[in-house]
Amino acid sequence: MEFKKVAVAIALSAGLASSGLQAATNPPVATNGSSTGNFDITLNNNTQIRIYGLQDVVIDDAGTGVATGTTPVCVASNVDDFNISMSALGGTFELSNTAAVGAGAAAANVPYTLQLQNNVDSDIANGLWGGSGLGEGIQSPTALARSSNDPVNLPANCTGANSYKIKVTPTYTGAAPGVYTGTATVTVSPI
Repeated sequence: MEFKKVAVAIALSAGLASSGLQAATNPPVATNGSSTGNFDITLNNNTQIRIYGLQDVVIDDAGTGVATGTTPVCVASNVDDFNISMSALGGTFELSNTAAVGAGAAAANVPYTLQLQNNVDSDIANGLWGGSGLGEGIQSPTALARSSNDPVNLPANCTGANSYKIKVTPTYTGAAPGVYTGTATVTVSPI
């Protein structure tokens, strides 16, 4: 018998249910008669999820100042939908050029954005991180469909109707010539 595996999040108060899940709360001061606090409960009922297809992104600018790069990203899960968040090593969406630091100069940084796109290069709603988009580590409220239903035996390629791309767009006009590097982290969560 096959059981449907689902992730269940239960908010125990009307306030939490209407505003989204929050951390446990305890009253800040003592009160007369009674005291009330609350906490979240999450049941991950054998949910399995796995990201695949990510590739390193190398962006070569030929002097235009507007070069971008992409990496494929797919998600295999035994639940139908997932959410995604992105963050950057160091906490800011910036690429660094640290070559000059050894010579006593300050490190140079170039800000960048990460835009989630579908398989035909259209931007996903609420899928921009960095710049004026979502903050570092903030989960997009957009529910996305999985690429594969088998998180153990992954497909050979990250392609198809429910495959995605992450477009990397550095803002480097006026930056000194050099090699700028950084690390982005993608986190997917079943819903």
